Amino acid sequence: MLSNMSDKSLWLRCIPWDGNESALPCGLMILAPDVSIRELIMPNTRGLDTRIDEERFETIVRAYGKNCIRIIDSKGKNLSRWEWKETYGTDGLLLYAIRNNRI
Repeated sequence: MLSNMSDKSLWLRCIPWDGNESALPCGLMILAPDVSIRELIMPNTRGLDTRIDEERFETIVRAYGKNCIRIIDSKGKNLSRWEWKETYGTDGLLLYAIRNNRI
């Protein structure tokens, strides 16, 4: 058992991220202060119906820059929303929001 789970280099090596799940986000870094993923989700959407509030997202990006929200992939790389789309062909921010907006 790992004593320090915050060391991503250790815990990422414990999980074989080489199948279809390797194209799913493992985490999210929001570098804009006082912003969480819940604030980027449109109200009254849950599970697969989850939608990103694009207007709010654009407001945050205009204020803090396009790298203020970073999506972490299975290799520990952090990518912008646009870099994720280019790499994986999906919306990593939306996938992360769906995963975390199930309840």
